[in-house]
Amino acid sequence: MIKGLDNKILLSLSYTDQFKYPLTKEEIFLRIIGREKSLSINKLETELVKMVSSGKIFVKNNFYFLKGSGNHIYTRIKRKQYSQKKWFEVEEFIRVVRLIPWIKGVLVTGSLAVNNVIENDDIDFLIIVQANRLWISRILVVFFTFLNGKKRSWNGAYSNTWCLNLWLDDNSLELPQRLRNIYGAFEICQAVWIYDKGGTKNQFFDLNKWAKKFLPNYFAFQKEVDSLETSVLSHTTNLLADFVLKELNNLLFIFQYLYMRPHMTSEKVKKNFAFFHPRDTKKQILGRWLRTYEKVI
Repeated sequence: MIKGLDNKILLSLSYTDQFKYPLTKEEIFLRIIGREKSLSINKLETELVKMVSSGKIFVKNNFYFLKGSGNHIYTRIKRKQYSQKKWFEVEEFIRVVRLIPWIKGVLVTGSLAVNNVIENDDIDFLIIVQANRLWISRILVVFFTFLNGKKRSWNGAYSNTWCLNLWLDDNSLELPQRLRNIYGAFEICQAVWIYDKGGTKNQFFDLNKWAKKFLPNYFAFQKEVDSLETSVLSHTTNLLADFVLKELNNLLFIFQYLYMRPHMTSEKVKKNFAFFHPRDTKKQILGRWLRTYEKVI
């Protein structure tokens, strides 16, 4: 881990600079990477004043940014306006999706989670489903998305869609080893929980405590923030219905997998999870981040 509070501040600003996203002091506090002994907002603010005085970073309208990125303030404000319109679509999405009894969690990820979309950006969702119901639920959600004219094409030809790119069942809430890094930590800490059924959010964070090592302040903050909507889990069980639905889920997995396979590149798809990411955005983001950081240290 990088040592020195000033270097950690530069790391945080370098990460968000690639998204044209300057930070307030509170946002920098959340994004401090690694543990910083007895860090408080006041201590952080003192360090920020020193760094501004020495010309390492700059501040305007309470936003801190790197040299040459002052125009990103206007960009962030404009994107927040676009984002507000997108949240109405999220409300429309969750109104219907929450009626599917096996949906246990819905998160908004990507640009919208931090109110930083451009006008025709897609809305990215992570959907958590009861075990052995993922592929039944997915076909229902995709059908609803199609009816609303929001289904994304395989080649990304359409914009302004609902991107159902991450699926987990509730037996697979711990992210795989390949995602347990700073990129993965940012993704789960920045995500907005819009629906939480039966304490799924707490289970998710309990099983992904590895992220605390990278973003301790953000992890603690997100664990305490309430989801936009919560629901109590029903415990009624019918063994015959459970067996039938499990077998149906298996059949739908085979059907959907065979349909998707000709289009697949780097997607990771199993019966208990699906990661529909045709491009390795992690390498691109981490590469840009380190190049920016090297320029400012």
